[in-house]
Amino acid sequence: MDRLILKICVGMFAATNFVACIISTELKVLIPLNILVAVVCLCIFLFMESKFSGLAMDLGISKKDARKLVREYFNYYKNVERVSVYEYFDRSLTKDENR
Repeated sequence: MDRLILKICVGMFAATNFVACIISTELKVLIPLNILVAVVCLCIFLFMESKFSGLAMDLGISKKDARKLVREYFNYYKNVERVSVYEYFDRSLTKDENR
């Protein structure tokens, strides 16, 4: 998940600087624009962290396990079946109990 957020942030920086450099190469324009993009990226990161914390509290697991669950869930959702993260968590619990 962190790699995905990092890719989004790098893409935002690249696109913003590309468009800004077409218009102007003034540092008075580029510096505030990059600061604005950094703030947006920080907000995206903090938003995702709060969602991981909320999921961890809802399911009664650690934040690290919540991150792992979301990563595995997206792979399952994309490749196998479209279910909610709560259904996937229940299925993963029953699968672990059967072992």
